[in-house]
Amino acid sequence: MKSTSNLLILTAVIITMSSCKLDIGGGIIDNPKKIEPILLKDRYDENITLTDHNEDGVDYIASDEIELYNGTMKIEPGVTIEFADGASIIVGIEGKIDAVGTSGEPIRMIAKTNEPSWAGIYINTNKSNKLHYVQIENAGAGEEYGVYNENAAAITIDGKVSIENTTISKSGDVGVKINDGNASDITSFSGNTIKSCKNFPILTNINYVGALELSNNVFNDNGINMIGIEDTYSDRLNVNTDLEGLEIPYFIQGQFELYANLTLGRGVEFVMDENSVLLHVAGDDYRFEIKGTENEHVVIRGLESENGYWQGIFITSENSGNVFEYLDISDGGGKALTYANAKANISIEQEGKLELNNSTSARSGSCEVLLSNFGGSKYEFINNSPAITKVCEE
Repeated sequence: MKSTSNLLILTAVIITMSSCKLDIGGGIIDNPKKIEPILLKDRYDENITLTDHNEDGVDYIASDEIELYNGTMKIEPGVTIEFADGASIIVGIEGKIDAVGTSGEPIRMIAKTNEPSWAGIYINTNKSNKLHYVQIENAGAGEEYGVYNENAAAITIDGKVSIENTTISKSGDVGVKINDGNASDITSFSGNTIKSCKNFPILTNINYVGALELSNNVFNDNGINMIGIEDTYSDRLNVNTDLEGLEIPYFIQGQFELYANLTLGRGVEFVMDENSVLLHVAGDDYRFEIKGTENEHVVIRGLESENGYWQGIFITSENSGNVFEYLDISDGGGKALTYANAKANISIEQEGKLELNNSTSARSGSCEVLLSNFGGSKYEFINNSPAITKVCEE
């Protein structure tokens, strides 16, 4: 019995030593099975695969800008990358990032501290980049990538990328920023969650917003919980666009000018920034169509509920498809958009055409609708909206 007892004690000691720490005669060392995180290089010009080699811990550390100039960085499911303050991943020239996790083993990109402190990911290549099942936390701190960009973001896009089932949280500025260059190509954008960012969940040029499948994504608790549509050096809608109603509004900054067809579907809400304007003056080949329903109106309003907060809608196009149905428009008429002096939520001049059905107008600068006959123009206005009565003609 005594020998059996001693054997059990010895076995327990060996198991304890092997699972925790070992005494090798000169000191105690940690478990040799533990693997320290690998420090990523500043630049990669070749293919590299990042593996989930440190179970339940950080696999890689990015201490500075990680530049992918050639080859592919493949990131396998379950990998965790920790970013030091100001660190980032820049995918440019011939580089490519292929970060594809799974629902059970997402890829994690985290800050060293629990606050926005690393710059984020910049996509600046036309390769087929992928960010699927990735968790990006505490990025968007300070760095503004791309020409004319004035916003930091967890992901900044000047290239081609597919983003699916990815969570972006606690960006120091914007969640996703899509820059105003012709290179931007969002091949898919669905199943994503963007939350707790300081600014917009998404900030984009008007030509990309229609391709984002926004209804298949979730936006929660962001500082400005609206889809930001900005006016930078290019202020024209050049792509036929159908927008659908979301749980959150679209926010329009600056000038929004139609050089393509635009349809606002039921439930769409446009929140207009101060002095912003919607212009349908480019030509007659493009229609501006609003398709609200009795139960789901389209709303276009100012950020502040006050007369003349934004400039209004100006139409000179004689396209017969300019039909507004179940529109509630308010807070416009901040500026005379025609050669007349009156200000209105909607102004029509030259040969402009508009049919207005079942709509309302409120808090305009002066008129609800202005019809300007400058130069003997022959505008065409059909008003089937009993609530709109203050139509001015000059």
